[in-house]
Amino acid sequence: MTTETLNFFVETGYRLYSGDDSEILDTGQQGTPATPLIDILPSHSYLLVASATEWGEISLTYRITDHEPALETGGWDEVHDVSLLLQPAPDPEDAPFTGLAIEGTSSGDDVEIIPLTVSDKPSWWRVRLQVARNQEQERHLLTFWPAPQAEPTVHQAP
Repeated sequence: MTTETLNFFVETGYRLYSGDDSEILDTGQQGTPATPLIDILPSHSYLLVASATEWGEISLTYRITDHEPALETGGWDEVHDVSLLLQPAPDPEDAPFTGLAIEGTSSGDDVEIIPLTVSDKPSWWRVRLQVARNQEQERHLLTFWPAPQAEPTVHQAP
């Protein structure tokens, strides 16, 4: 299992995407709400995640595992699962591209790479978002595991 924690700057949220980010940048497409915190674009390769923090840093931890983790709701205000379709790099010379980009919602925000292996074919992953707002700094835990596409699930919400 891979785990890393980042202090990540947000302006009401962040986005996760694989492959080419022009889907939203070029077309201005908006996501469809999958859960109260997560919008999904039609390709399922682009997620918009809302934060309660409007302008500042959140503590963002990600975990990558090879199977669905046990559901932990204690200490978390919200827990949501969605499916994400990882796309290969748009340029074949970059394949296999290793990573899922995570970026703030403003143009020019820093981009971090979550090291999910993306092969030369699209692959489905499940993402569990756990959010805690009861501390000085908002905390988000993203857990990723390979799994077939499934409907969004809200395990816990306020």
